[in-house]
Amino acid sequence: MARSRSESSRGQVTRIGSGRRGHLDGFARDAELNRPFGVCALRDGLLVFTDSHNNAVRFVIPESTRRRLHVKTVESSGLLTPKGIAASADERHLFVCDTGHHKIKCAALPSRSALADVDEVTDGVEMFAFAGSGKKGWRDGPALEASFNSPSGVCEYADGTIIVADTGNHCIRQIRRGVNGKLVAKTIAGACASLEARRISGPVQRIGRGGTAIADKRASGYRDGERSLFRSPSAIIAGPTGELLVADTMNNCIRGLIPPSNGTSAWRVSTVCGQTTPGHADGNCESALFDQPVSLCWGEDNNTFFVSDRGNTCIRQVGRSYRDGLSYTWPTEDGDAGGHMIVCDGGANVIKMFPLEELTQQPLNVSERFDSPKLLETTSIRSTFPRSGSESRSSEESVASLSPRTNYTDSEDLGEENQLGNDCEACPCEASRALEEALRANAALQAENLRLRELLQCTFDEIELADKRFSENYQPQFDDSCKLSPAQQSKLVLPSE
Repeated sequence: MARSRSESSRGQVTRIGSGRRGHLDGFARDAELNRPFGVCALRDGLLVFTDSHNNAVRFVIPESTRRRLHVKTVESSGLLTPKGIAASADERHLFVCDTGHHKIKCAALPSRSALADVDEVTDGVEMFAFAGSGKKGWRDGPALEASFNSPSGVCEYADGTIIVADTGNHCIRQIRRGVNGKLVAKTIAGACASLEARRISGPVQRIGRGGTAIADKRASGYRDGERSLFRSPSAIIAGPTGELLVADTMNNCIRGLIPPSNGTSAWRVSTVCGQTTPGHADGNCESALFDQPVSLCWGEDNNTFFVSDRGNTCIRQVGRSYRDGLSYTWPTEDGDAGGHMIVCDGGANVIKMFPLEELTQQPLNVSERFDSPKLLETTSIRSTFPRSGSESRSSEESVASLSPRTNYTDSEDLGEENQLGNDCEACPCEASRALEEALRANAALQAENLRLRELLQCTFDEIELADKRFSENYQPQFDDSCKLSPAQQSKLVLPSE
């Protein structure tokens, strides 16, 4: 999901994709997608997204002459189930989680002059390995020798360090230049950061020169502090005051990482909001409930962030205030006129752009939460889209990814548009309590169904990848000792002509 500041008609929802599952470039309303997951919004109206089941990175390009959006695929990207995506601060490079290959890929973004021609935007965009050997596992050390396990979230920190949510290893990794000027991968949070996984994870353990390698399962769990534990973190963003926010998906909460200070070398982890128990509840952060949050983005003013709550099929807003009493309220038309929120709707195979002016809420109830001045000290949560909306309930993955910024220049005719109410239909006020309970039960069943579907899909992906690698590496061996002797050959009964 991303935010734009384009001018648009009130109550309009822009769609990218026809909704048909497939792989087809062209005008936005005609393009075919297959489980879009991550989206990155750039200046000049350019969008880049990962089309996970098409194993591709694709651009959404505004054509100024005809004022329509085009979808164009980066050819020969060599990706397998790509998920997280982020751009560098100067928007010169793109970082992609090559989840199926257990790597982080990088590519140079096109120059702004290339935007004049739709066909030239993706020319010369070539993916190359930035970190990861391609071998599934956990290993710190030189970036291209390091091992990852299904990374699915990536962002750039303020100093240029690349931060990765290493989902399968249940930890947070950083990639930065070492003393020799070469890129080095290091675990900064999670069990692997303190080598705790050697004691409580799998039986295969090895320490080698140039890095520490640990095979088998990684340690997962829930614990704050400097010896933190995560459970399938899937997205990460850098905050305005040096903190990192992590969508700790299977712990059903949002975690914050505070950088080392006062001579310490360890990142300190705190829970920003949510509890390990899944559910749906707005309010202050101590009592709020999430169900498998999968992605995050900051609001443009950095006083709020948004969460894609996959299990509840809705987008959540988390506001904050500071100790001086300055509190945040939901953006009004005066403060955010014409802004958009861009959401990957993986289950519907489309990308949607919602005008934020239609989502105006009442001021948040702010409550005390944190003891550190660097992190969100007082926060409150409100759902932006009703979790019982008809289309959201039918989507297998209604909100999948977020991105921090965008700036559209061509916005009056951005492809197919529908009324906001059709996509975000709220439950009638007169709905009975029984109906509400039925909707909650239905949402819980769909969340469980989604979890099982994803587990099954991950299994299929692993089998497919293993089969592919086996086919590539298999060399048939022939041994003369296996040949039949003349005596054995004479005993064979062969069909006569």
